[in-house]
Amino acid sequence: MVADVTAGDNEDTIRMIVAQGGRAPAVTCDATGDDDVRVVLDTVIGQFGRIDIAFDDAGVEQPVKPLTELTEASKASTPA
Repeated sequence: MVADVTAGDNEDTIRMIVAQGGRAPAVTCDATGDDDVRVVLDTVIGQFGRIDIAFDDAGVEQPVKPLTELTEASKASTPA
């Protein structure tokens, strides 16, 4: 799954994945909003049936913690 705030960046990443023989669906996503993140998760589950691993590399560096522990408040307090 490729999820970026800009569709153009999604397309660039997908081209690199496909060039290496892979495949990846893409969703334009603002990772600071629960609704956008939910769309990403629903898309992954819909296309692959499960999530084996997830890595959030959006925004600025912050302490590493499980996805289930992220809250709207913690995301809102992270400078963009």
